[in-house]
Amino acid sequence: KVYTSSTTPWYNAGLSESEVTVTIGDNVTQIPAYCFAYFTSLKHASIGALVESIGNQAFAQTSLADISMPKTVQFTASSFPASAEVTYLDTFNIKFNSNGGTAIESYKTLENRLIQQPTDPTKDGFTFAGWFADSELNTEYDFNSPVTQDTTLYASWTEKSNSGGLSSIPWWVWLIVLLIIIGIVLYVIFG
Repeated sequence: KVYTSSTTPWYNAGLSESEVTVTIGDNVTQIPAYCFAYFTSLKHASIGALVESIGNQAFAQTSLADISMPKTVQFTASSFPASAEVTYLDTFNIKFNSNGGTAIESYKTLENRLIQQPTDPTKDGFTFAGWFADSELNTEYDFNSPVTQDTTLYASWTEKSNSGGLSSIPWWVWLIVLLIIIGIVLYVIFG
């Protein structure tokens, strides 16, 4: 759930839940001061890989029991309750080598998170055959495996085959047919 409120601080924003978890996405770069202050139902927080700073009193007067965040986050002693258990996580780079296909954007994520399977890339004359963990394309990547290091995934492709029809006839056959037609036309015209 995403909760919003026009009041600052939140004061639970009218929530009746007794325990709330907040997950800050990997596209957020900072959590401002007092952002979740007085949000007393807040018990757990997971901070995204790109967050650089947590403002003063950002989680003040909450029931925050635990918070996980990148090791590189800047914060003050009053950013969250002293009783909250803090788990510091490594940040890893996720890259996609499309092997000549359309580009897939790289991103950062935290350890033990799952890589989100991107939209399949495209490549003229080929069909996408999956993502692999190695450049030799021997080991298909398991998107249910938690990330434990910088990771590059490699696209595999299979060449599209012509499935019959006129387009599957070699060019030289078309050349012979054209020469025969020209010969017939010349014969008809000049006898």
